[in-house]
Order: sequence, then C-alpha cells, then structure tokens
Amino acid sequence: MNRALVMIPSRDRPRQLDEAVKSVLDTSEADVAVYIDDDQQGYYGTADHPRVKQVFGPRVGPAGATNILVDRFQDYAAYGLVTDDSQITTAGWDQWLLHQLDQYTDRLLVVSPSHNHGRHVDMPFLSKEWVRVLGWFALPRTIQYGWPTAVYVMALEIGRLKRAPEEAFHIQHSELSPDRYIHFVADSATLYNFFISGMYESVLKLRAAMKQ
Repeated sequence: MNRALVMIPSRDRPRQLDEAVKSVLDTSEADVAVYIDDDQQGYYGTADHPRVKQVFGPRVGPAGATNILVDRFQDYAAYGLVTDDSQITTAGWDQWLLHQLDQYTDRLLVVSPSHNHGRHVDMPFLSKEWVRVLGWFALPRTIQYGWPTAVYVMALEIGRLKRAPEEAFHIQHSELSPDRYIHFVADSATLYNFFISGMYESVLKLRAAMKQ
C-alpha cells in the first residue's frame, strides 16, 4: 500500500504514547504500529482506531522492536521510528515523504525529518525497498538509538539522503528519558563492529539495487 507506517515502541509512558499517536493521526494518512513490552500489557489501554496496530512482545529495546514491527507489517511504502515522547507537528508530512521516494525509480532513499535537537539524522524514515535490500530497519543487535548513525553513513555513501525542511516534516522530541545513555556503550561497540566489518557489504548491496 502507498502509505507510511510510523512505529512507536513504548515503555512506562501510556499518556505520552497517546499524544504521539494522536499527532500522527492528526497530521497524516499514515498508520501507526505500537510496540509494548509484554510485561506491561496491563499498563496500556487497547488501541481502538482503524489506523493503529498494537503489538505486544518481549523486551528487546526500541531498535529490536521496530525490526519486529517491520517484519510483521511488510506492505507499507515507508517506515519510520518515532519515540513515544515525540509529536509530529506538520500536516501532510506523509505525502511529502512519499513524493520524495517517488523521485527515484528504485525508491532507495533515507529521509531525515527536521527535529528540535539539531541537524544530525535522527528518527529517519526509510523506504520498503531500502529495508528489503538490507534485511533490517534498525541495525541488528543495537538496543537504543545509535543505529541512525549507520543509516546516515550509508545514505551518504550512496548519495541518497534527504533532509526535510521544518515546514515539510518536523518532529518535536521532548527527550524525557534520563536513562537513555545506559545502552550507549553496548550500541557503540555494535556500531563500531558494523563500520569495520559490515557496512562495506551493505553499501555494495544498496549500490547494486540502485537504478538512477
């Protein structure tokens, strides 16, 4: 289907999750897939909206959760992870996103939304073609949010990075997690191993799939 899927892993924040989901529904025609750790199944209400999908599963961290969601819902044109303490603020962002993908016949593109923490790539949106070529959305064995760096470097390598202007696609990120650095040491080691032993082959796969 020619729609985007916004994936929102959540833990300990049912109220913030509701606000994040509402921001997607209010600003787009995109669907939402929520991942909740199964040990908190009673802590969250049941989603009751035709565009919202709710999945319970083992506690694997945000990166692992999004890979599970992409594998579960394979028919979308684009996928993006948005944190549960974020809100999308620009109406029609999904149509702008899909238009950017349509500029390439191979649809291999990384779109980096504007966000309030600077110019670095964060919460990138990827085409289904990108995911299928590599076999993953977030770098496997990462836990938290170090994996966008790998996506960023590969997009630079093949010249397929699009930074969204704030008026087209903006995400406001509250960054409520005081413990967000807990997994950074482990994620940094995983990223380092990928850069020295896995990225070259991944870039070759992407280049082989490029048509223009």
